[in-house]
Formats: sequence, structure tokens, C-alpha cells
Amino acid sequence: MSALLQQAIMAAYGKGTPVHTGLLTPMSYATVATGAYPYGVTISSDGTSVYVTNQSANTLSQYTRNVSTGLLTPMSPATVATGANPISVTISSDGTSVYVTNESDGTLSQYTRNVSTGLLTPMSPATVATGTYPHGVAISSDGTSVYVTNYIDSTLSQYTRNTSTGMLTPMSPATVATGTNPFGVAVSSDGTSVYVTNQIDGTLSQYTRNTSTGILTPMSPNTVATGAAPYGVAVSSDGTSVYVTNASSDTLSQYTRNTSTGLLTPMSPNTVATGTSPNGVTISSDGTSVYVTNEIDGTLSQYTRNVSTGILTPMSPNTVATGANPFGVAVSSDGKSVYVVNYSYNTLSQYTRNTSTGILTPMSPNTVATGTHPFGVAVSSDGKSVYVTNASSSTLSQYTRNTSTGVLAPMNPNTVATGSIPYGVTISSDGTSVYVTNESDNTLSQYTRNVSTGLLTPMSPATVATGTYPISVTISSDGTSVYVTNYSDGTLSQYTRN
Repeated sequence: MSALLQQAIMAAYGKGTPVHTGLLTPMSYATVATGAYPYGVTISSDGTSVYVTNQSANTLSQYTRNVSTGLLTPMSPATVATGANPISVTISSDGTSVYVTNESDGTLSQYTRNVSTGLLTPMSPATVATGTYPHGVAISSDGTSVYVTNYIDSTLSQYTRNTSTGMLTPMSPATVATGTNPFGVAVSSDGTSVYVTNQIDGTLSQYTRNTSTGILTPMSPNTVATGAAPYGVAVSSDGTSVYVTNASSDTLSQYTRNTSTGLLTPMSPNTVATGTSPNGVTISSDGTSVYVTNEIDGTLSQYTRNVSTGILTPMSPNTVATGANPFGVAVSSDGKSVYVVNYSYNTLSQYTRNTSTGILTPMSPNTVATGTHPFGVAVSSDGKSVYVTNASSSTLSQYTRNTSTGVLAPMNPNTVATGSIPYGVTISSDGTSVYVTNESDNTLSQYTRNVSTGLLTPMSPATVATGTYPISVTISSDGTSVYVTNYSDGTLSQYTRN
């Protein structure tokens, strides 16, 4: 920033008043080295440590974060060994334990974290065995149990976690059988039941969880039938109903859950029709409406839920049209509007939701144009603006949202330029800055958002350099630091945010 511009800003805002511009400035060290093919990144809740999984190097990088400047400094040692192909990294809520899933050797690495220095020390043993190709992991809310789905050998591993040492001990039995290729897993809100969708054999496994030991016991019967290729599973907040999307049979299974035993009983009727290839299922916060996205036929199914029986009744109409290949969906914070990105149609569908009936009504117009191949969608917290990344046209569409009607109107200009193949979009918590990762030209676009009009203005400079093939972007909780993972060159870019 020039001295003249700085003086002008000070004159406008008052001498000595801090100016929050949102501009990103590369830190004095623009990147820090990681291992080969960094994948996952996490920041400790106290903001003093950052950890990155390195897929091809079979290591976990560990950094000390300066909470004043945001700069990362490799700890000594800079890495700790993991198993083969580490993917996910998670930190226990008390900050004393770190766990990493290792896809290729069927293990879960476990480390003790020094809460003062952030340094990780492998526990003894350093890993615990999982099944083949561990995929999902879930920790009970009390922190005493850990569960891992094993996609290839169709089991669910279960461990007791010592809350003092963090060490995991396989329960007895160490695994419980699932159906073939378990995919989705859900735990009831009371912690007494666990449900797993089994894609290949068309069943839903059901288990009782011992809230003292965490051990899962197959219920009797162990499974209930679903439709073909069950995918998503959702449990109502009152715990009385469970719903499963069946991707290959174009139905939604519905079950009554016994809140004492956890057992599921097919409702009558057992299924309701959906569109083609249903995948996602969501329940409105008040429990009165259920919505299902249908990937192949470009529709969104909508149902009224009887809160006493759980039975779903197709609304009239049963579906609302989306565009081709609906992908992203966003709901306004007031619950009155729903927006769906249509990747192949280059449009954004917009609907009004009747908060009494749940019925979605296409707004007029039903869609607004986007750029080519819209991918991500974000709604500002104040509900005034909507932004969409357009992967193939290298632009970011910007719209004004009428907070009364929900209708979107293209701003003027309708788009702002991004880098090549914009992917992710994030908005700062204060609503003044928007950042977009550009996969193909290795940059991060940065914009100032006018909180009155919502219009985006490229900052100066409009982009900051990243490493090769930037994927993920995260902002520290205090808003002073931004980090970007660079998939192909094994680095993590770090920036100070004004």
C-alpha cells in the first residue's frame, strides 16, 4: 500500500484507526515444506499447532504456529511416521490425542500430543489394527469409544479410548460384521444405537451400543432390508424415525425406531418413491419436511413427515425440477429459501419454502444463469448475497438476494474474474472478504465485499501465489491467518490477513 493511499485511508477513517481491508499478504515465508502429496490439514483448537498428512511420504508434518503472526515453524522433528497412505487427521476434544487413518495398511495411528509444545509422540503401540481400507471414523460424544468402517472387508472396528492416556484398545469383539461394502454410519442422538448402510447387499445393519463400554452388539435381527444400493441414512432428531435413500431402486425406505431398544420396523408403506438415483436426504429442523436430491433426473423430492408416526407423504407436487446434475444445495438462514447448483445446465435453481407446509415453490424466475459448470455456492450470513464458482468459465457469479422474497438478481457486474478453474469459495466471518482457490494457475483470488451492496472488488493485488494445484483453504479462528494446501508440490502456503 502506498504512503499516499495510506494517508487517504487514515483521513477517511480517523488518524490511527485500524483499517480492516481483508487483503492477504504472503508471510515472510510464503510456504513451508510438507511431505509428498499433502492431503489433510488441521489446526489445534488453541491455535498453536498445525498438522498435515502426507500421503506418499507416509508422514505427518507438525508445525508450531505463532499466534501473533500466524507463521508456521516446523517442529523438531518436522514429521512423525504414520502408516501407509495417511488420509485423515483428527484431534481429540481435550487436545491430548491425535489419530490418523492409514488406508493402505489397515491401521489407525495414535499419538500423544504435548499441549504445551504441540509435539506428537507415538503411543505404544504406535498403531492399532483396523479392517481392510478403513474409511469412516466416529467418536462417541463422551470420548470413550471410537468406531471405524472398513469398506473392503465389511466390518466396523470398535475401540475403547482411555480418556487419561488417549490409547485405543480393541473392544471384545474387535469388529462387528456389517453387510457388504458398508458406507454410511449414523449414531442415534441418545448414543444407544448405531446404524450402517450396506451398499452391495441392500441392508441396514443395526447395533445396540453399551453406553458404559461402547461395545456394539448386533440387534436381533441384525439387519433390516432396504432397497437396492442404500446410500444415505438420516435419523430424526426425536429419534423415532430412520430414513434411507436407495440409489438403484429409486426409493426412500422409512422405519419406525423403538426408542427403548433401537430396533427398526418398516413403516407401512415401507418405501416412498423418489426420482432417479436418490443420494442425499435431509430433514427440516422442525421435523415436518424431508427432501431428497435425485442426481440423474434433475429433481428434488419433497415429503411431509407426520411427526407422530414418522410416515412420509409426497407433497403436491412430489418433486420440483432442478437442472441437470444438481450438485450443491444451500438453505438461507431464515429457512425461507433453497438454492441448488445445476452443474450441467449452468444454472442455479431457486425455491421458496413454505415454513408451514414445507412445500418448495419455484421462484419466478425458477433459475438464474451462472457461468459454465457451476460448482460451489455460498450464502452470506446476512442473507443478502449469494456467490457461485464457475469452474469452466473461470468466474465467480454474484447475486443480490431479496431478503423478503428470496429471489436472486444478478449484480452489476454479474461476475468477477477468478483464476483458472475456481473450485472452493469462502467468506470471512465478518462478511468483508471473499477468497477463491484457483486450481490450474496456482493462485488464490481475494476480493473485498461491500457489506451494503454485496459487490465484490478484486483487491490489489487480485491474487496471491500458492503452490502447485491448491486445493483447500482455511482461515484461523481469529481471522489473522490463511493457509492453503498445495497438492502437487508438497507445501502449505501461509498468509497474514489484515
